[in-house]
Amino acid sequence: MRTPATDRKIAFPWTGSSPSALIARKLVETRIVTVASPAYLKKACRPIHPSELEQGNHRLIEFRDPQTGRAYEWAFRQGRKEIEINSNAFLE
Repeated sequence: MRTPATDRKIAFPWTGSSPSALIARKLVETRIVTVASPAYLKKACRPIHPSELEQGNHRLIEFRDPQTGRAYEWAFRQGRKEIEINSNAFLE
């Protein structure tokens, strides 16, 4: 299962230049993937559908936007169909 590509902002510290002299450029576009170890899948069973991740049988890690503090959405795509789930995260 893969989540859709998302833009991530990366900031680098600077010294000696005024902020108006800086140039912002998109460096990379990346995808976030959902992964699990073989040992975990053996113990927890591999989900057949993303909605199974909402049922509390799986331990999920939630990532938060550092600027807003809001959790990133869990969204899965298959072709043109997109499924969003509530993560009920174990770790943040």
